[in-house]
Amino acid sequence: MEAIHAKAWLPYQPAILLDLLMNQSTLTQIMGRVRRIEQLSDDTAQITLNVPMFGTFNTTGQVRQVDDYTVIFAMNDPFPLSFEWQLLPHEGGTQLDITISSDYKPLSMPMARDAVKSVIAKDIEGDVNRLAQLAAEQEAEITAA
Repeated sequence: MEAIHAKAWLPYQPAILLDLLMNQSTLTQIMGRVRRIEQLSDDTAQITLNVPMFGTFNTTGQVRQVDDYTVIFAMNDPFPLSFEWQLLPHEGGTQLDITISSDYKPLSMPMARDAVKSVIAKDIEGDVNRLAQLAAEQEAEITAA
């Protein structure tokens, strides 16, 4: 499996970000390529996902909290794909360590693999920005209450 790594810092506590990532409705707002998540059981979800070179498709996967600081979104069909978000307290906010792992073998041409990896790497930035926006909105609601 190949991996793409990204780091970011957000001025929000890990608990707020974790709540947003574990909520199906906000996760679809955060992750731009996730169109829909329907929880089928405690550890299985039906996921509609848009992936470059594959288009939009339905798959079965998981959205799970591994520990106090880690959320994993994973699927195996039509190829293994995993998004791991580590949320570590850091300097009054949260250090995000994001790893996207996949087997890009179904994309037989190296240029196609590189293109998909480039698009996914850019997507991470948008995902982090959307997470920050939702966290700001949630923090404002908490402060106003």
